[in-house]
Amino acid sequence: MATRMQQRRGTAQQWTDENPTLAEGEIGFETDTNQFKIGNGLNAWGSLPYFETLDDIQTYVNNAVAGVIDAAPGTLDTLNELAAAINDDENFFSSITTAYQTYADQAEVDAKAYADTQDQSLALTLTQAFEDYTDGATTDMATTSYVDAQDTTTLGLANSYTDSAVAIKKTEISQAVSSNITAQAGYRYLVDTSSTRTITLPSSPSLGDEVQILDATGNAGTNVITVNNNSEKINGILDTALLDVNGVAAVFVYTGSTYGWRMG
Repeated sequence: MATRMQQRRGTAQQWTDENPTLAEGEIGFETDTNQFKIGNGLNAWGSLPYFETLDDIQTYVNNAVAGVIDAAPGTLDTLNELAAAINDDENFFSSITTAYQTYADQAEVDAKAYADTQDQSLALTLTQAFEDYTDGATTDMATTSYVDAQDTTTLGLANSYTDSAVAIKKTEISQAVSSNITAQAGYRYLVDTSSTRTITLPSSPSLGDEVQILDATGNAGTNVITVNNNSEKINGILDTALLDVNGVAAVFVYTGSTYGWRMG
């Protein structure tokens, strides 16, 4: 005849109210929750953990995995898929940074080449206009005298225009800065931001004057670069400007007394 075992049982509330200490290996069953505990002969009911079933463990694992995946799309919900998305590159972030810097350097080279090309095109256009004008002049004395005068005027205007175009061309003079200075038009300042710095814009600027200021060491977010307006407006406001983003680069172009320095 088979042996029948009956375990201690009761509702969850009954067990809580009585709070007995089960003997070592003794089972206590909750009839309304279908959960049970196994005694150790030491701890009362309320201090014993419920016995975990395989279903309980599976549910716990599924919830933990869902918490990690969250709402990721199906093609990016495993570590292997995430690694594949970045070509298994363990140096992905440094590779992106290097690629961005290379792109920025090339963009600067291309911009300078474009400015040089425009200068040459402008000079050729003015020269051709000058030659076309003189070729149409007659040879009599009065016309020759008139042409001579016009040639002088045209050549002077051409030289003046070319000089102005060259003067407002992209800044090409770079200077490292590790102290507070007063800037000069036509300079690019590479600022060491290991400490806070103050760059004062030029006094009595001329229309089209340009100053570039760059965070050369990437610490402007902590050590702010203060741009002193030197009694001129910046973006239409009579106040200083603060460059407080790591790696910041700013260009100041003087547009006149109404708007002052245009910061971009």
